[in-house]
Amino acid sequence: YLITFYWIWYGCLFLGLPVLMGNTDDFNCPSKHGLPFICDEVQACKKFEPDQLISTKPWTIAGTFKLFCTRRNWIPRLNSGMFGALVFSGFFYPTLANKYGRRPIILIATFVSSISLFMAGFTVSFSSLSVLMIFASIGFSGLETVGRTWISEISGVNFKVNSMAIINMVWAFSQIFLVFLEKFIDWRSLFKIFFGFLFLLGFGIGYIFID
Repeated sequence: YLITFYWIWYGCLFLGLPVLMGNTDDFNCPSKHGLPFICDEVQACKKFEPDQLISTKPWTIAGTFKLFCTRRNWIPRLNSGMFGALVFSGFFYPTLANKYGRRPIILIATFVSSISLFMAGFTVSFSSLSVLMIFASIGFSGLETVGRTWISEISGVNFKVNSMAIINMVWAFSQIFLVFLEKFIDWRSLFKIFFGFLFLLGFGIGYIFID
């Protein structure tokens, strides 16, 4: 049961990425009189550079790094990079797990994801954030491939199906949970506290209790 809870962070990151990005179509555009005015994206992008605009959602990733207008395509590139890392790193984990064992690979993968997401909360550029999120994806690939296999292997006959159902329920719950959590704290706090500290705490508990 303990390993299945790691899917909370996994699901929150991948399913909740649009929520964390928080892109918007409305901006605070600069004016000649010094007071900003609300403008839509078409109007904003015609007259101003991204660095001149202020998002109406400054607490999101898109608002912090001004991912609009000519930079809007940076978001799908990050999505592609994360899922690409998830896919291609997944080919190596079965071999590593067979050689070194399921438990150490799952714990190493979990540590890589948690420390990467914790560090992401301190980034000052979107490029460094992207690199750390791709590293986190590589770690989550190990959880996905080796974790599911190990849970199935160590589960009793009657629990095999239930274990996969629990993982899917935790995965779905994480999306609901993140939507509520995002209403109260900004993305940096989410990465430092929820994705970082609490995930590292989960890693420590797993290190002690996962046999």
